[in-house]
Amino acid sequence: MLIGGFIKGDHTISSKTYLYNTKDFSFTLGPELTTGKRSTTCGTIDIDTNGRKAVIVAGGFTDADGTSRTNIVEGWPVDSPETDFAVWGHLSEPIAESAFATSSNDKSLVIAGGSTPANSNKIFSITCTEGSCKTREKSQSLRLFRSNSVAMFVQDSLATCN
Repeated sequence: MLIGGFIKGDHTISSKTYLYNTKDFSFTLGPELTTGKRSTTCGTIDIDTNGRKAVIVAGGFTDADGTSRTNIVEGWPVDSPETDFAVWGHLSEPIAESAFATSSNDKSLVIAGGSTPANSNKIFSITCTEGSCKTREKSQSLRLFRSNSVAMFVQDSLATCN
């Protein structure tokens, strides 16, 4: 899925999404975001106990110049192709250029760092049911501010922490 982004020739921000077909390598128009944005974070999450999935889009810049950030969390259930994204919640502060990772059990998402007015080293967790996301600031934080980074969960057995 291709989500939003900066349209260089027009110097605008897109609210369009495109679904990618891996069989014939084609794109089709997907669900519309509520607001155009770029440098957002995205992931998938289980939204019920039956394994239904949703695409979650959080934060991002809403202007081409990168000065206006949003705190909106949008969701789209993947089994509802006829619907568009909807606002499912809000982060405690506007953020863009942050790292996003889905937990190993697909039940929560983590946002780490990112560009905020105060250059955040905060870590947030997001859990969702259809139509609603809860965000929580974690007690842990990054030691140093980071933006434009990548995050992923690694199995405990693969990492040694002292």
